Amino acid sequence: MDRSFLSRPEVVQASRKFICIRLATYESFEEAQMLRGIFLGGSGQVENTTFALLSPDGRTPLVYSGRSPDFAFVSSQQMAATMVRISERYQGRASGELPAVVNLRLAVNVAACDGLPVLALTSPDAKQLRNWQSRLAAVAWDPALLGKAIYCLDQRATPKPGLLVLAPGKFGLDSQPLGWLDPDSANLAAELQRLLSSYRAADKNARDHILEGNQRGVYWQTQIPVTDPHK
Repeated sequence: MDRSFLSRPEVVQASRKFICIRLATYESFEEAQMLRGIFLGGSGQVENTTFALLSPDGRTPLVYSGRSPDFAFVSSQQMAATMVRISERYQGRASGELPAVVNLRLAVNVAACDGLPVLALTSPDAKQLRNWQSRLAAVAWDPALLGKAIYCLDQRATPKPGLLVLAPGKFGLDSQPLGWLDPDSANLAAELQRLLSSYRAADKNARDHILEGNQRGVYWQTQIPVTDPHK
């Protein structure tokens, strides 16, 4: 799905006028309830992947929904052209919010899947965390930083509150620190670029990766049961 549609330059460019949401699927009961109203496969249950283009109410499909974009489009060019036409019908504004994953556990797993580092804002102080979230959001949409990391907020006691840069483990069950940054730094964007450029993702072959995981007994426990019959 990514290789044929979502990663194509024309689709990426068209997506700039949309609020793009990455589904957590089996990590949220509330999200699963919403997905049931958008698309159910032949099993009648929420499946592992769902694709939809929705109106601003977050409920009304604007194209045919399915497991992937090829349920609605025959090519990435058609998808991009349709997205451009849809965006012209709605005069919105960029939210500028930090695109954060719901928790550190899931952020590390998502980062391992995507071959990206994690940027975790950590502080036990809720007010400080909100201020830092706004500060990081101001630089997260810099063109040089787009798509370079997975973000999350971690409101727990920590020896050194701030912005922790983590390298996810091979199977997304653990991580190693790459560095620490002060979210109040005047040079935050440049410092982030420097740290993120030092990260090197592990090479993975899907077949060998799955085989190794099975051999080592690696298992990810989802928050709600997996109902996709193809998984």
